[in-house]
Amino acid sequence: MSGNKYDAKSPQTVFLEIARGTKRYKVSHYLQPLTDEDFARLNDAGNIKTEDGQVSSGYDEVVNELWESKVIGIGGYAAMSETDFKRFIPIEDRRAALRGLDTGRVLIEEAAEDELVPLDDRCEYKLRVVFDGKPIVTKHFLKTASAEQERRRNKIVKECAGVVGKAGELIARMAKIYDELVLSSEGYEGAPPSSHKFLVVEQHLTQQAANTEKN
Repeated sequence: MSGNKYDAKSPQTVFLEIARGTKRYKVSHYLQPLTDEDFARLNDAGNIKTEDGQVSSGYDEVVNELWESKVIGIGGYAAMSETDFKRFIPIEDRRAALRGLDTGRVLIEEAAEDELVPLDDRCEYKLRVVFDGKPIVTKHFLKTASAEQERRRNKIVKECAGVVGKAGELIARMAKIYDELVLSSEGYEGAPPSSHKFLVVEQHLTQQAANTEKN
């Protein structure tokens, strides 16, 4: 990886702050990246609830499987065998480490009072992500969606959002709309992952629909 960029295909270190008793510790997990399929499995497992509304135990089964297949090394824990450390790491640390592999938040900014609305068909979105413990703000430039693309987005959400087993399909189908609308992106080594595309294009289409309804 060159420079301060997000690389969806490179290993990265996730830094965590964890509590044990009355003390807080800083630890690290060095992990291979989640693929789009891994991310979908994790989200699908998190959507499965028990009768009392709690996340199913199947979620932790997926967490354990993914963490053990992705982890390369750890730091900040008491000395142990390099080949036998996995069984000592508790599930809550594993969950936190996997969440740290794929986080993103669209940044919403207020325009200055004297700032004029640009009339070119080019909307800019900033996405705050973390790679190797460093916050990075990536940029995405999208054109206006057509009525057909808006209808397709609504159909995808209706068919997939919150439906068990459909997280992967939701992200993949929305990422295709992103690919149709994107003009350029910055802050990546290679292409953005589908999960980032999903966050940006969902914000773009939701905002476009809201502007239409308000006016």
